Amino acid sequence: MKITKNMTIKEILKLKPKACNILMSYGLKCAHCELGAVGTLKEGCRGHGLSENEVITLVEKLEEL
Repeated sequence: MKITKNMTIKEILKLKPKACNILMSYGLKCAHCELGAVGTLKEGCRGHGLSENEVITLVEKLEEL
């Protein structure tokens, strides 16, 4: 399954458990937060001030796992 910015962080971690390190490197501690279960990657990134380009790069890195 392809990773998208519209997936919840919980869904991403279920597919790619090693994604936690990448998410943390972007300041997304949502992996250990209740919001990670319901919030999308895009929402989490927006909440942490990431630009659209940073979100695209993050998704690409997650896909490489």
